[in-house]
Amino acid sequence: MIKKFLKKYWIILIFALIINIPIVILGTIRTNKDIMLPGDTQNIKGFISIDNDYIEKGSFSSIYVVDFEHSTILQNLLLKNNKTAEISNLNLNYNQLSDMELYQAGQIQKNSSIQKAIILAYQEAKKIDESINIDYIYRGLQITYYSQNSKLRIGDFIIKINDVSKDIGYIDFRKELINNLFDDDNTDTFTILRDSKEYVFTEEEIDHNNFGCYDIFNIDYQTINPKATIKSTNVGGPSGGLLQTLSIYNRLTSFDYTNGLKIAGTGTMSLSGKVGEIGGIKQKIYTAYADNVDVFFCPKENYDDALIAYINLENKEKMALVKVEYLKDALEYLEALNV
Repeated sequence: MIKKFLKKYWIILIFALIINIPIVILGTIRTNKDIMLPGDTQNIKGFISIDNDYIEKGSFSSIYVVDFEHSTILQNLLLKNNKTAEISNLNLNYNQLSDMELYQAGQIQKNSSIQKAIILAYQEAKKIDESINIDYIYRGLQITYYSQNSKLRIGDFIIKINDVSKDIGYIDFRKELINNLFDDDNTDTFTILRDSKEYVFTEEEIDHNNFGCYDIFNIDYQTINPKATIKSTNVGGPSGGLLQTLSIYNRLTSFDYTNGLKIAGTGTMSLSGKVGEIGGIKQKIYTAYADNVDVFFCPKENYDDALIAYINLENKEKMALVKVEYLKDALEYLEALNV
């Protein structure tokens, strides 16, 4: 039976192999390229719930993009001329990281983003309503990338720099890190917490000028008021911070900042209220436009690149592109829409 089949269709089978073997090879060989494509918007109420009765007529959404790190040769060829795709060299810091480590790093960044959004939104809302409460402690700086020869690993916590503990607080501990990164006069030591065990490394052992880390907090969800519930998502990264903060703050106050609009955007968020720059701004503009967003908030540092994508939209008048540097800039813009 098999012999008859092969005898009858051998030419077709050979032709199929000639075509498909190169495709399989090109589709499996990974490169040091990164491909970024438009993704989708994500309503923040879907994964951050606040227990109150305030009505929100519109919505706040974060935006994620599709990112192929270590893209294959085939992906590079197929997307080379795609106007909405961005192909770039992968950051050298990520070359030695596995797909699982990259995913874990993205989750750490996302967790840091959500934690800061909750803390800042509750603290700002408490200025209006004293019944609002949030308690939290600072855990330290969690590693999201490391160099090839470093002894650091994804998920490690920096809890002490020389004799200075993370217990001095978020702002001062980060200042201590920055000050020591650029101080070559003495050898620094870093105390690392990994799987409940502490390790002490010198700055040479961790390649202290070549690692990434994010601030992590423990929020007391037993005493927080109103109650907040966070659902797990597979989307990673820190760029949803601004919109997460806006969404939470809006549901903590009686004024509805949405004005019935679909509001999206991007930008990291610090506890000082500063909006930070992000990657993939052009793809996020395309994503928001395709999803009929009314207002897009863009970090000041990303605005020029965002404008390049924005001015090429077919009907850009339907989506307002708004540059923001601080949380208050976004709130003031939305307040003005209600006048």
